Amino acid sequence: VRARLAEQASPFYAHAAGWVDQRIAQTRNLRGVFGFKDTLKHLRDALQRDETGARLANVIRPQFTVALVDEFQDTDPIQYAILESVYIDPMPPGMKGGSPNIGTGGLILIGDPKQAIFGFRGADLDTYIKAAEGVPEAQQHTLTRNYRSSTAMVEAVNALFEASPLKPRQFLQD
Repeated sequence: VRARLAEQASPFYAHAAGWVDQRIAQTRNLRGVFGFKDTLKHLRDALQRDETGARLANVIRPQFTVALVDEFQDTDPIQYAILESVYIDPMPPGMKGGSPNIGTGGLILIGDPKQAIFGFRGADLDTYIKAAEGVPEAQQHTLTRNYRSSTAMVEAVNALFEASPLKPRQFLQD
């Protein structure tokens, strides 16, 4: 009986959580209040607008010609969409005509998927994997020396990942 009740409650909880999120957004909007996450969402949305997104990226890029993101494995999809719009995408989706993202500089991502521990803050391992798959192999670099762990510890962790029955997709999530 409990299992059946839990199964039936799941859609209710999902609906309730969505409703609460929507009410919080409405209240913030009515009061003119927004937080850090809201700022990121507004910037992402502005960069993805067909009419003005490329122009905005072209304003941002010369001011921040290089972006270095340390602990990239803890980046969430919204943050990566911003970086992608400014430094990677040649043209926002659906944009007709106009200029592609032009400029020099670049994006440097430093991270280790084995350290992806901040899911509670929105970090998303799929975002890391997507970004890593988009980097040409010639531009990927692996540190050959670890200054924070012993050789034995690094070898033990690597052995666990190497022995995974999910290899090469050890980082699959439920």
